[in-house]
Amino acid sequence: MFRNRVSFESQYNRVRNIQRFIIGSIIIIIISTFTLNICNDLNVNTVQATVKKLERQQLIGKNGTEYRYLIICDKELFVCHSSLINNKFDNSNLFFNLEEGVKYEFTVSGYGKGIIFDYRNILKAKKL
Repeated sequence: MFRNRVSFESQYNRVRNIQRFIIGSIIIIIISTFTLNICNDLNVNTVQATVKKLERQQLIGKNGTEYRYLIICDKELFVCHSSLINNKFDNSNLFFNLEEGVKYEFTVSGYGKGIIFDYRNILKAKKL
């Protein structure tokens, strides 16, 4: 009888250790995701590029319709979306004031398209 009690306690401890591991792993993943997104938004550079094409993608979902603004340039592709960290919320104004065939100096945030990150985000545009 005593032997079963020890076995039950060791099984209980194993289950608790597995639960702690799973909860700890989830917390680490959440913190890592936030940290990577913040680092991505804080990486601000300036780039000179000529706009080749402007595209607006319509994304229809459960929460309604959203638009994704794509700026295709001679050097790379950029997006134009909100950035809480960089205090930018004028996506449509910035996008619709751009002109195709014109060279701009863009202030952008991000590292560029990769496995984790999206295209770099345009924060400001200055016509050259």
